[in-house]
Amino acid sequence: MSPRLLYCVFRPESGEGPILAGVGGRPVFVRRKGKLAAAASSVAGDEAPRSTSDLLLYQEVVEAFNRRGTVVPMRYGAVFPSPEALDRHLEKESLRYGALLDALEDGVEMGVRVLVSARRDDSPEGDASKDGERKEGPGFPSSPGKGKSYLLARRGRYLGAREACAAGERCEEAFAGLYRKAKREIRPVKDEEGKDGGKVLLSVYFLVRRSEVEAFRHAFRDFLNREGGALLLSGPWAPYSFVTEENGGDRGWDLP
Repeated sequence: MSPRLLYCVFRPESGEGPILAGVGGRPVFVRRKGKLAAAASSVAGDEAPRSTSDLLLYQEVVEAFNRRGTVVPMRYGAVFPSPEALDRHLEKESLRYGALLDALEDGVEMGVRVLVSARRDDSPEGDASKDGERKEGPGFPSSPGKGKSYLLARRGRYLGAREACAAGERCEEAFAGLYRKAKREIRPVKDEEGKDGGKVLLSVYFLVRRSEVEAFRHAFRDFLNREGGALLLSGPWAPYSFVTEENGGDRGWDLP
């Protein structure tokens, strides 16, 4: 019996679910165990993991089930050696999955991305390095010129992160009453040469009721008109960001 790749977990519904081709073109089936159901497909043991096409197919399957109802999306690569092993997993973790499904009930994920640039800081305290100043020790280059560049880059990251936090607060305020949970993620943006240019990408993920999606989109248009700049709205998606621990942006439920 070939291994099984798990896509998502949900509560059983009438019917067998959509007819889909999953990773490797193999059919996706619904396997029921108690009060839970799982979307899974067979997978070859020697199949190369994490190709772009595999990831896209995997996401398409998860989203197809997400359109039908609440799901716990799995992180790509949750493979069980047999259908029976998958059954045992569903039985063992039934309480945890049940609690997650309760918390996510009727929820989808909407994402807002904001490209934030550090504002100019001309205060004396903002001048992190003076010409010719030598900084030594762990993390500091020995060259004075490089030391200044290093400190200015760190200053840019700090100012960018500070502006991103302020933008995150404005973003969450703009959608007040339209979401149940929100999570922020801030990442530095490199320039074409791979250097830190003082810009950061702010991603704010919202858990939104399906009935509130259109109102959320309307609120985004208002927010865009007020903020201007580089903003992007995405979704609705399966609630990937709300099934993990606070672990720095990992998406998708990992196996316990």
